[in-house]
Amino acid sequence: MASIQQKIFNEMVHKLGMNQNDRLISKAIEIIELIKAKSNEILKHMNDNAKVILCLDISCELLNYPFAETSLAIQQSCLKKSIYTKNKKILLKVLDLDKKLTIDEVIRKLGITHTNNIEKLSKEIFKDYMKQQTYEDQDINPAVFVMSVYFACKYENVKVLKKNVLNLSNLTHSQWGIMEKSWEKWTSNFNKAKGSSKKEAKAVKENIPESIEDVPETIKSKRSETAEETYDEWAKRILDKAYQELRLDK
Repeated sequence: MASIQQKIFNEMVHKLGMNQNDRLISKAIEIIELIKAKSNEILKHMNDNAKVILCLDISCELLNYPFAETSLAIQQSCLKKSIYTKNKKILLKVLDLDKKLTIDEVIRKLGITHTNNIEKLSKEIFKDYMKQQTYEDQDINPAVFVMSVYFACKYENVKVLKKNVLNLSNLTHSQWGIMEKSWEKWTSNFNKAKGSSKKEAKAVKENIPESIEDVPETIKSKRSETAEETYDEWAKRILDKAYQELRLDK
């Protein structure tokens, strides 16, 4: 038989339009009990809805599950967005989970599996963005990390759920739209560079002869320039060099 706490959390999950999940409910109950044990005084300053929703929010992050629409969660919590965010930070601190967001953490939370190219491109975009800024690392908005990964995924044709991206960024739909439009302009250089690199690699590949016999006669005649090097040795060296350049371009 379900406990009173389980019923309360299940009802809120339904109100938030989320899928029923026993593991999520168990984690949320575990979180609220842990907070009570560490600092019950903090919870006394929150309404019942806010406590439940914040614990579900934190549990989703820990389990890498999608949370509800931020605007709906805030509405149901009966809190202002700034108060909701502040309370969440306080609870994360009590739980020793208040670590800074990073590129790697965003990739993990978005559930991206093939991470090598995404991680590299995300960090390049982030680095380029930071060159334009004047503030220190501790002042970086979480949305900057999220946006860097988002555009890396976009240019690598990796799909991510917009809802999850928005939740991580702590931005509203309109705020995200403004920031996304701004980033589209200067990050397009990364997309063009990527496309250019692929074209160059393709051109190199198309110009590499399939075998020594395919080397043009005009090139073969140059073997006399190296007296001690046989034609086969020379042709092999040229092919090896071309393939090496191709690998570097990939």
